[in-house]
Amino acid sequence: MLTSLDFKIQKVELDDLNILKEFMKKLNLVYEEIEKHLEDFFIIRVENKTVGCAGIEHYDDVGLLRSVGIDEELQGKGLGKKIVTKMIDYALEKGIVNLYLITNSAEDFFKKFDFTIVSRSEVDSRIQQTYEYTTGCEETASVMVKKIEII
Repeated sequence: MLTSLDFKIQKVELDDLNILKEFMKKLNLVYEEIEKHLEDFFIIRVENKTVGCAGIEHYDDVGLLRSVGIDEELQGKGLGKKIVTKMIDYALEKGIVNLYLITNSAEDFFKKFDFTIVSRSEVDSRIQQTYEYTTGCEETASVMVKKIEII
């Protein structure tokens, strides 16, 4: 099991863009349009190697958690939990009250963070206009939302 000294979660910088895109391609994540939201992307590094990522597109008080992925060799070691927790905290800092995500296979994982499946008709119109919603993910993918209470 990794300890807190073995990995680092950090904001993506412009120099990381190509590395991030290649990592996302390797994991079959939607990487299109990440440049528009690069300031809201994070990566996980282990020994200076990118092993995880996640980002948020935010539109005032609504956000889309996207491109959450962990290197296959390190899955099951708690890194996914760490970066999703980081992203929820980050969404709170940004004033997001409804955090959406779209997934083909990780519903059970995200339910652990109190995300619930919603019908596409219930999705905020700002999220419905995103690349990930309109083009990047299959229409059969589940849409989930987490209500975030601002304290």
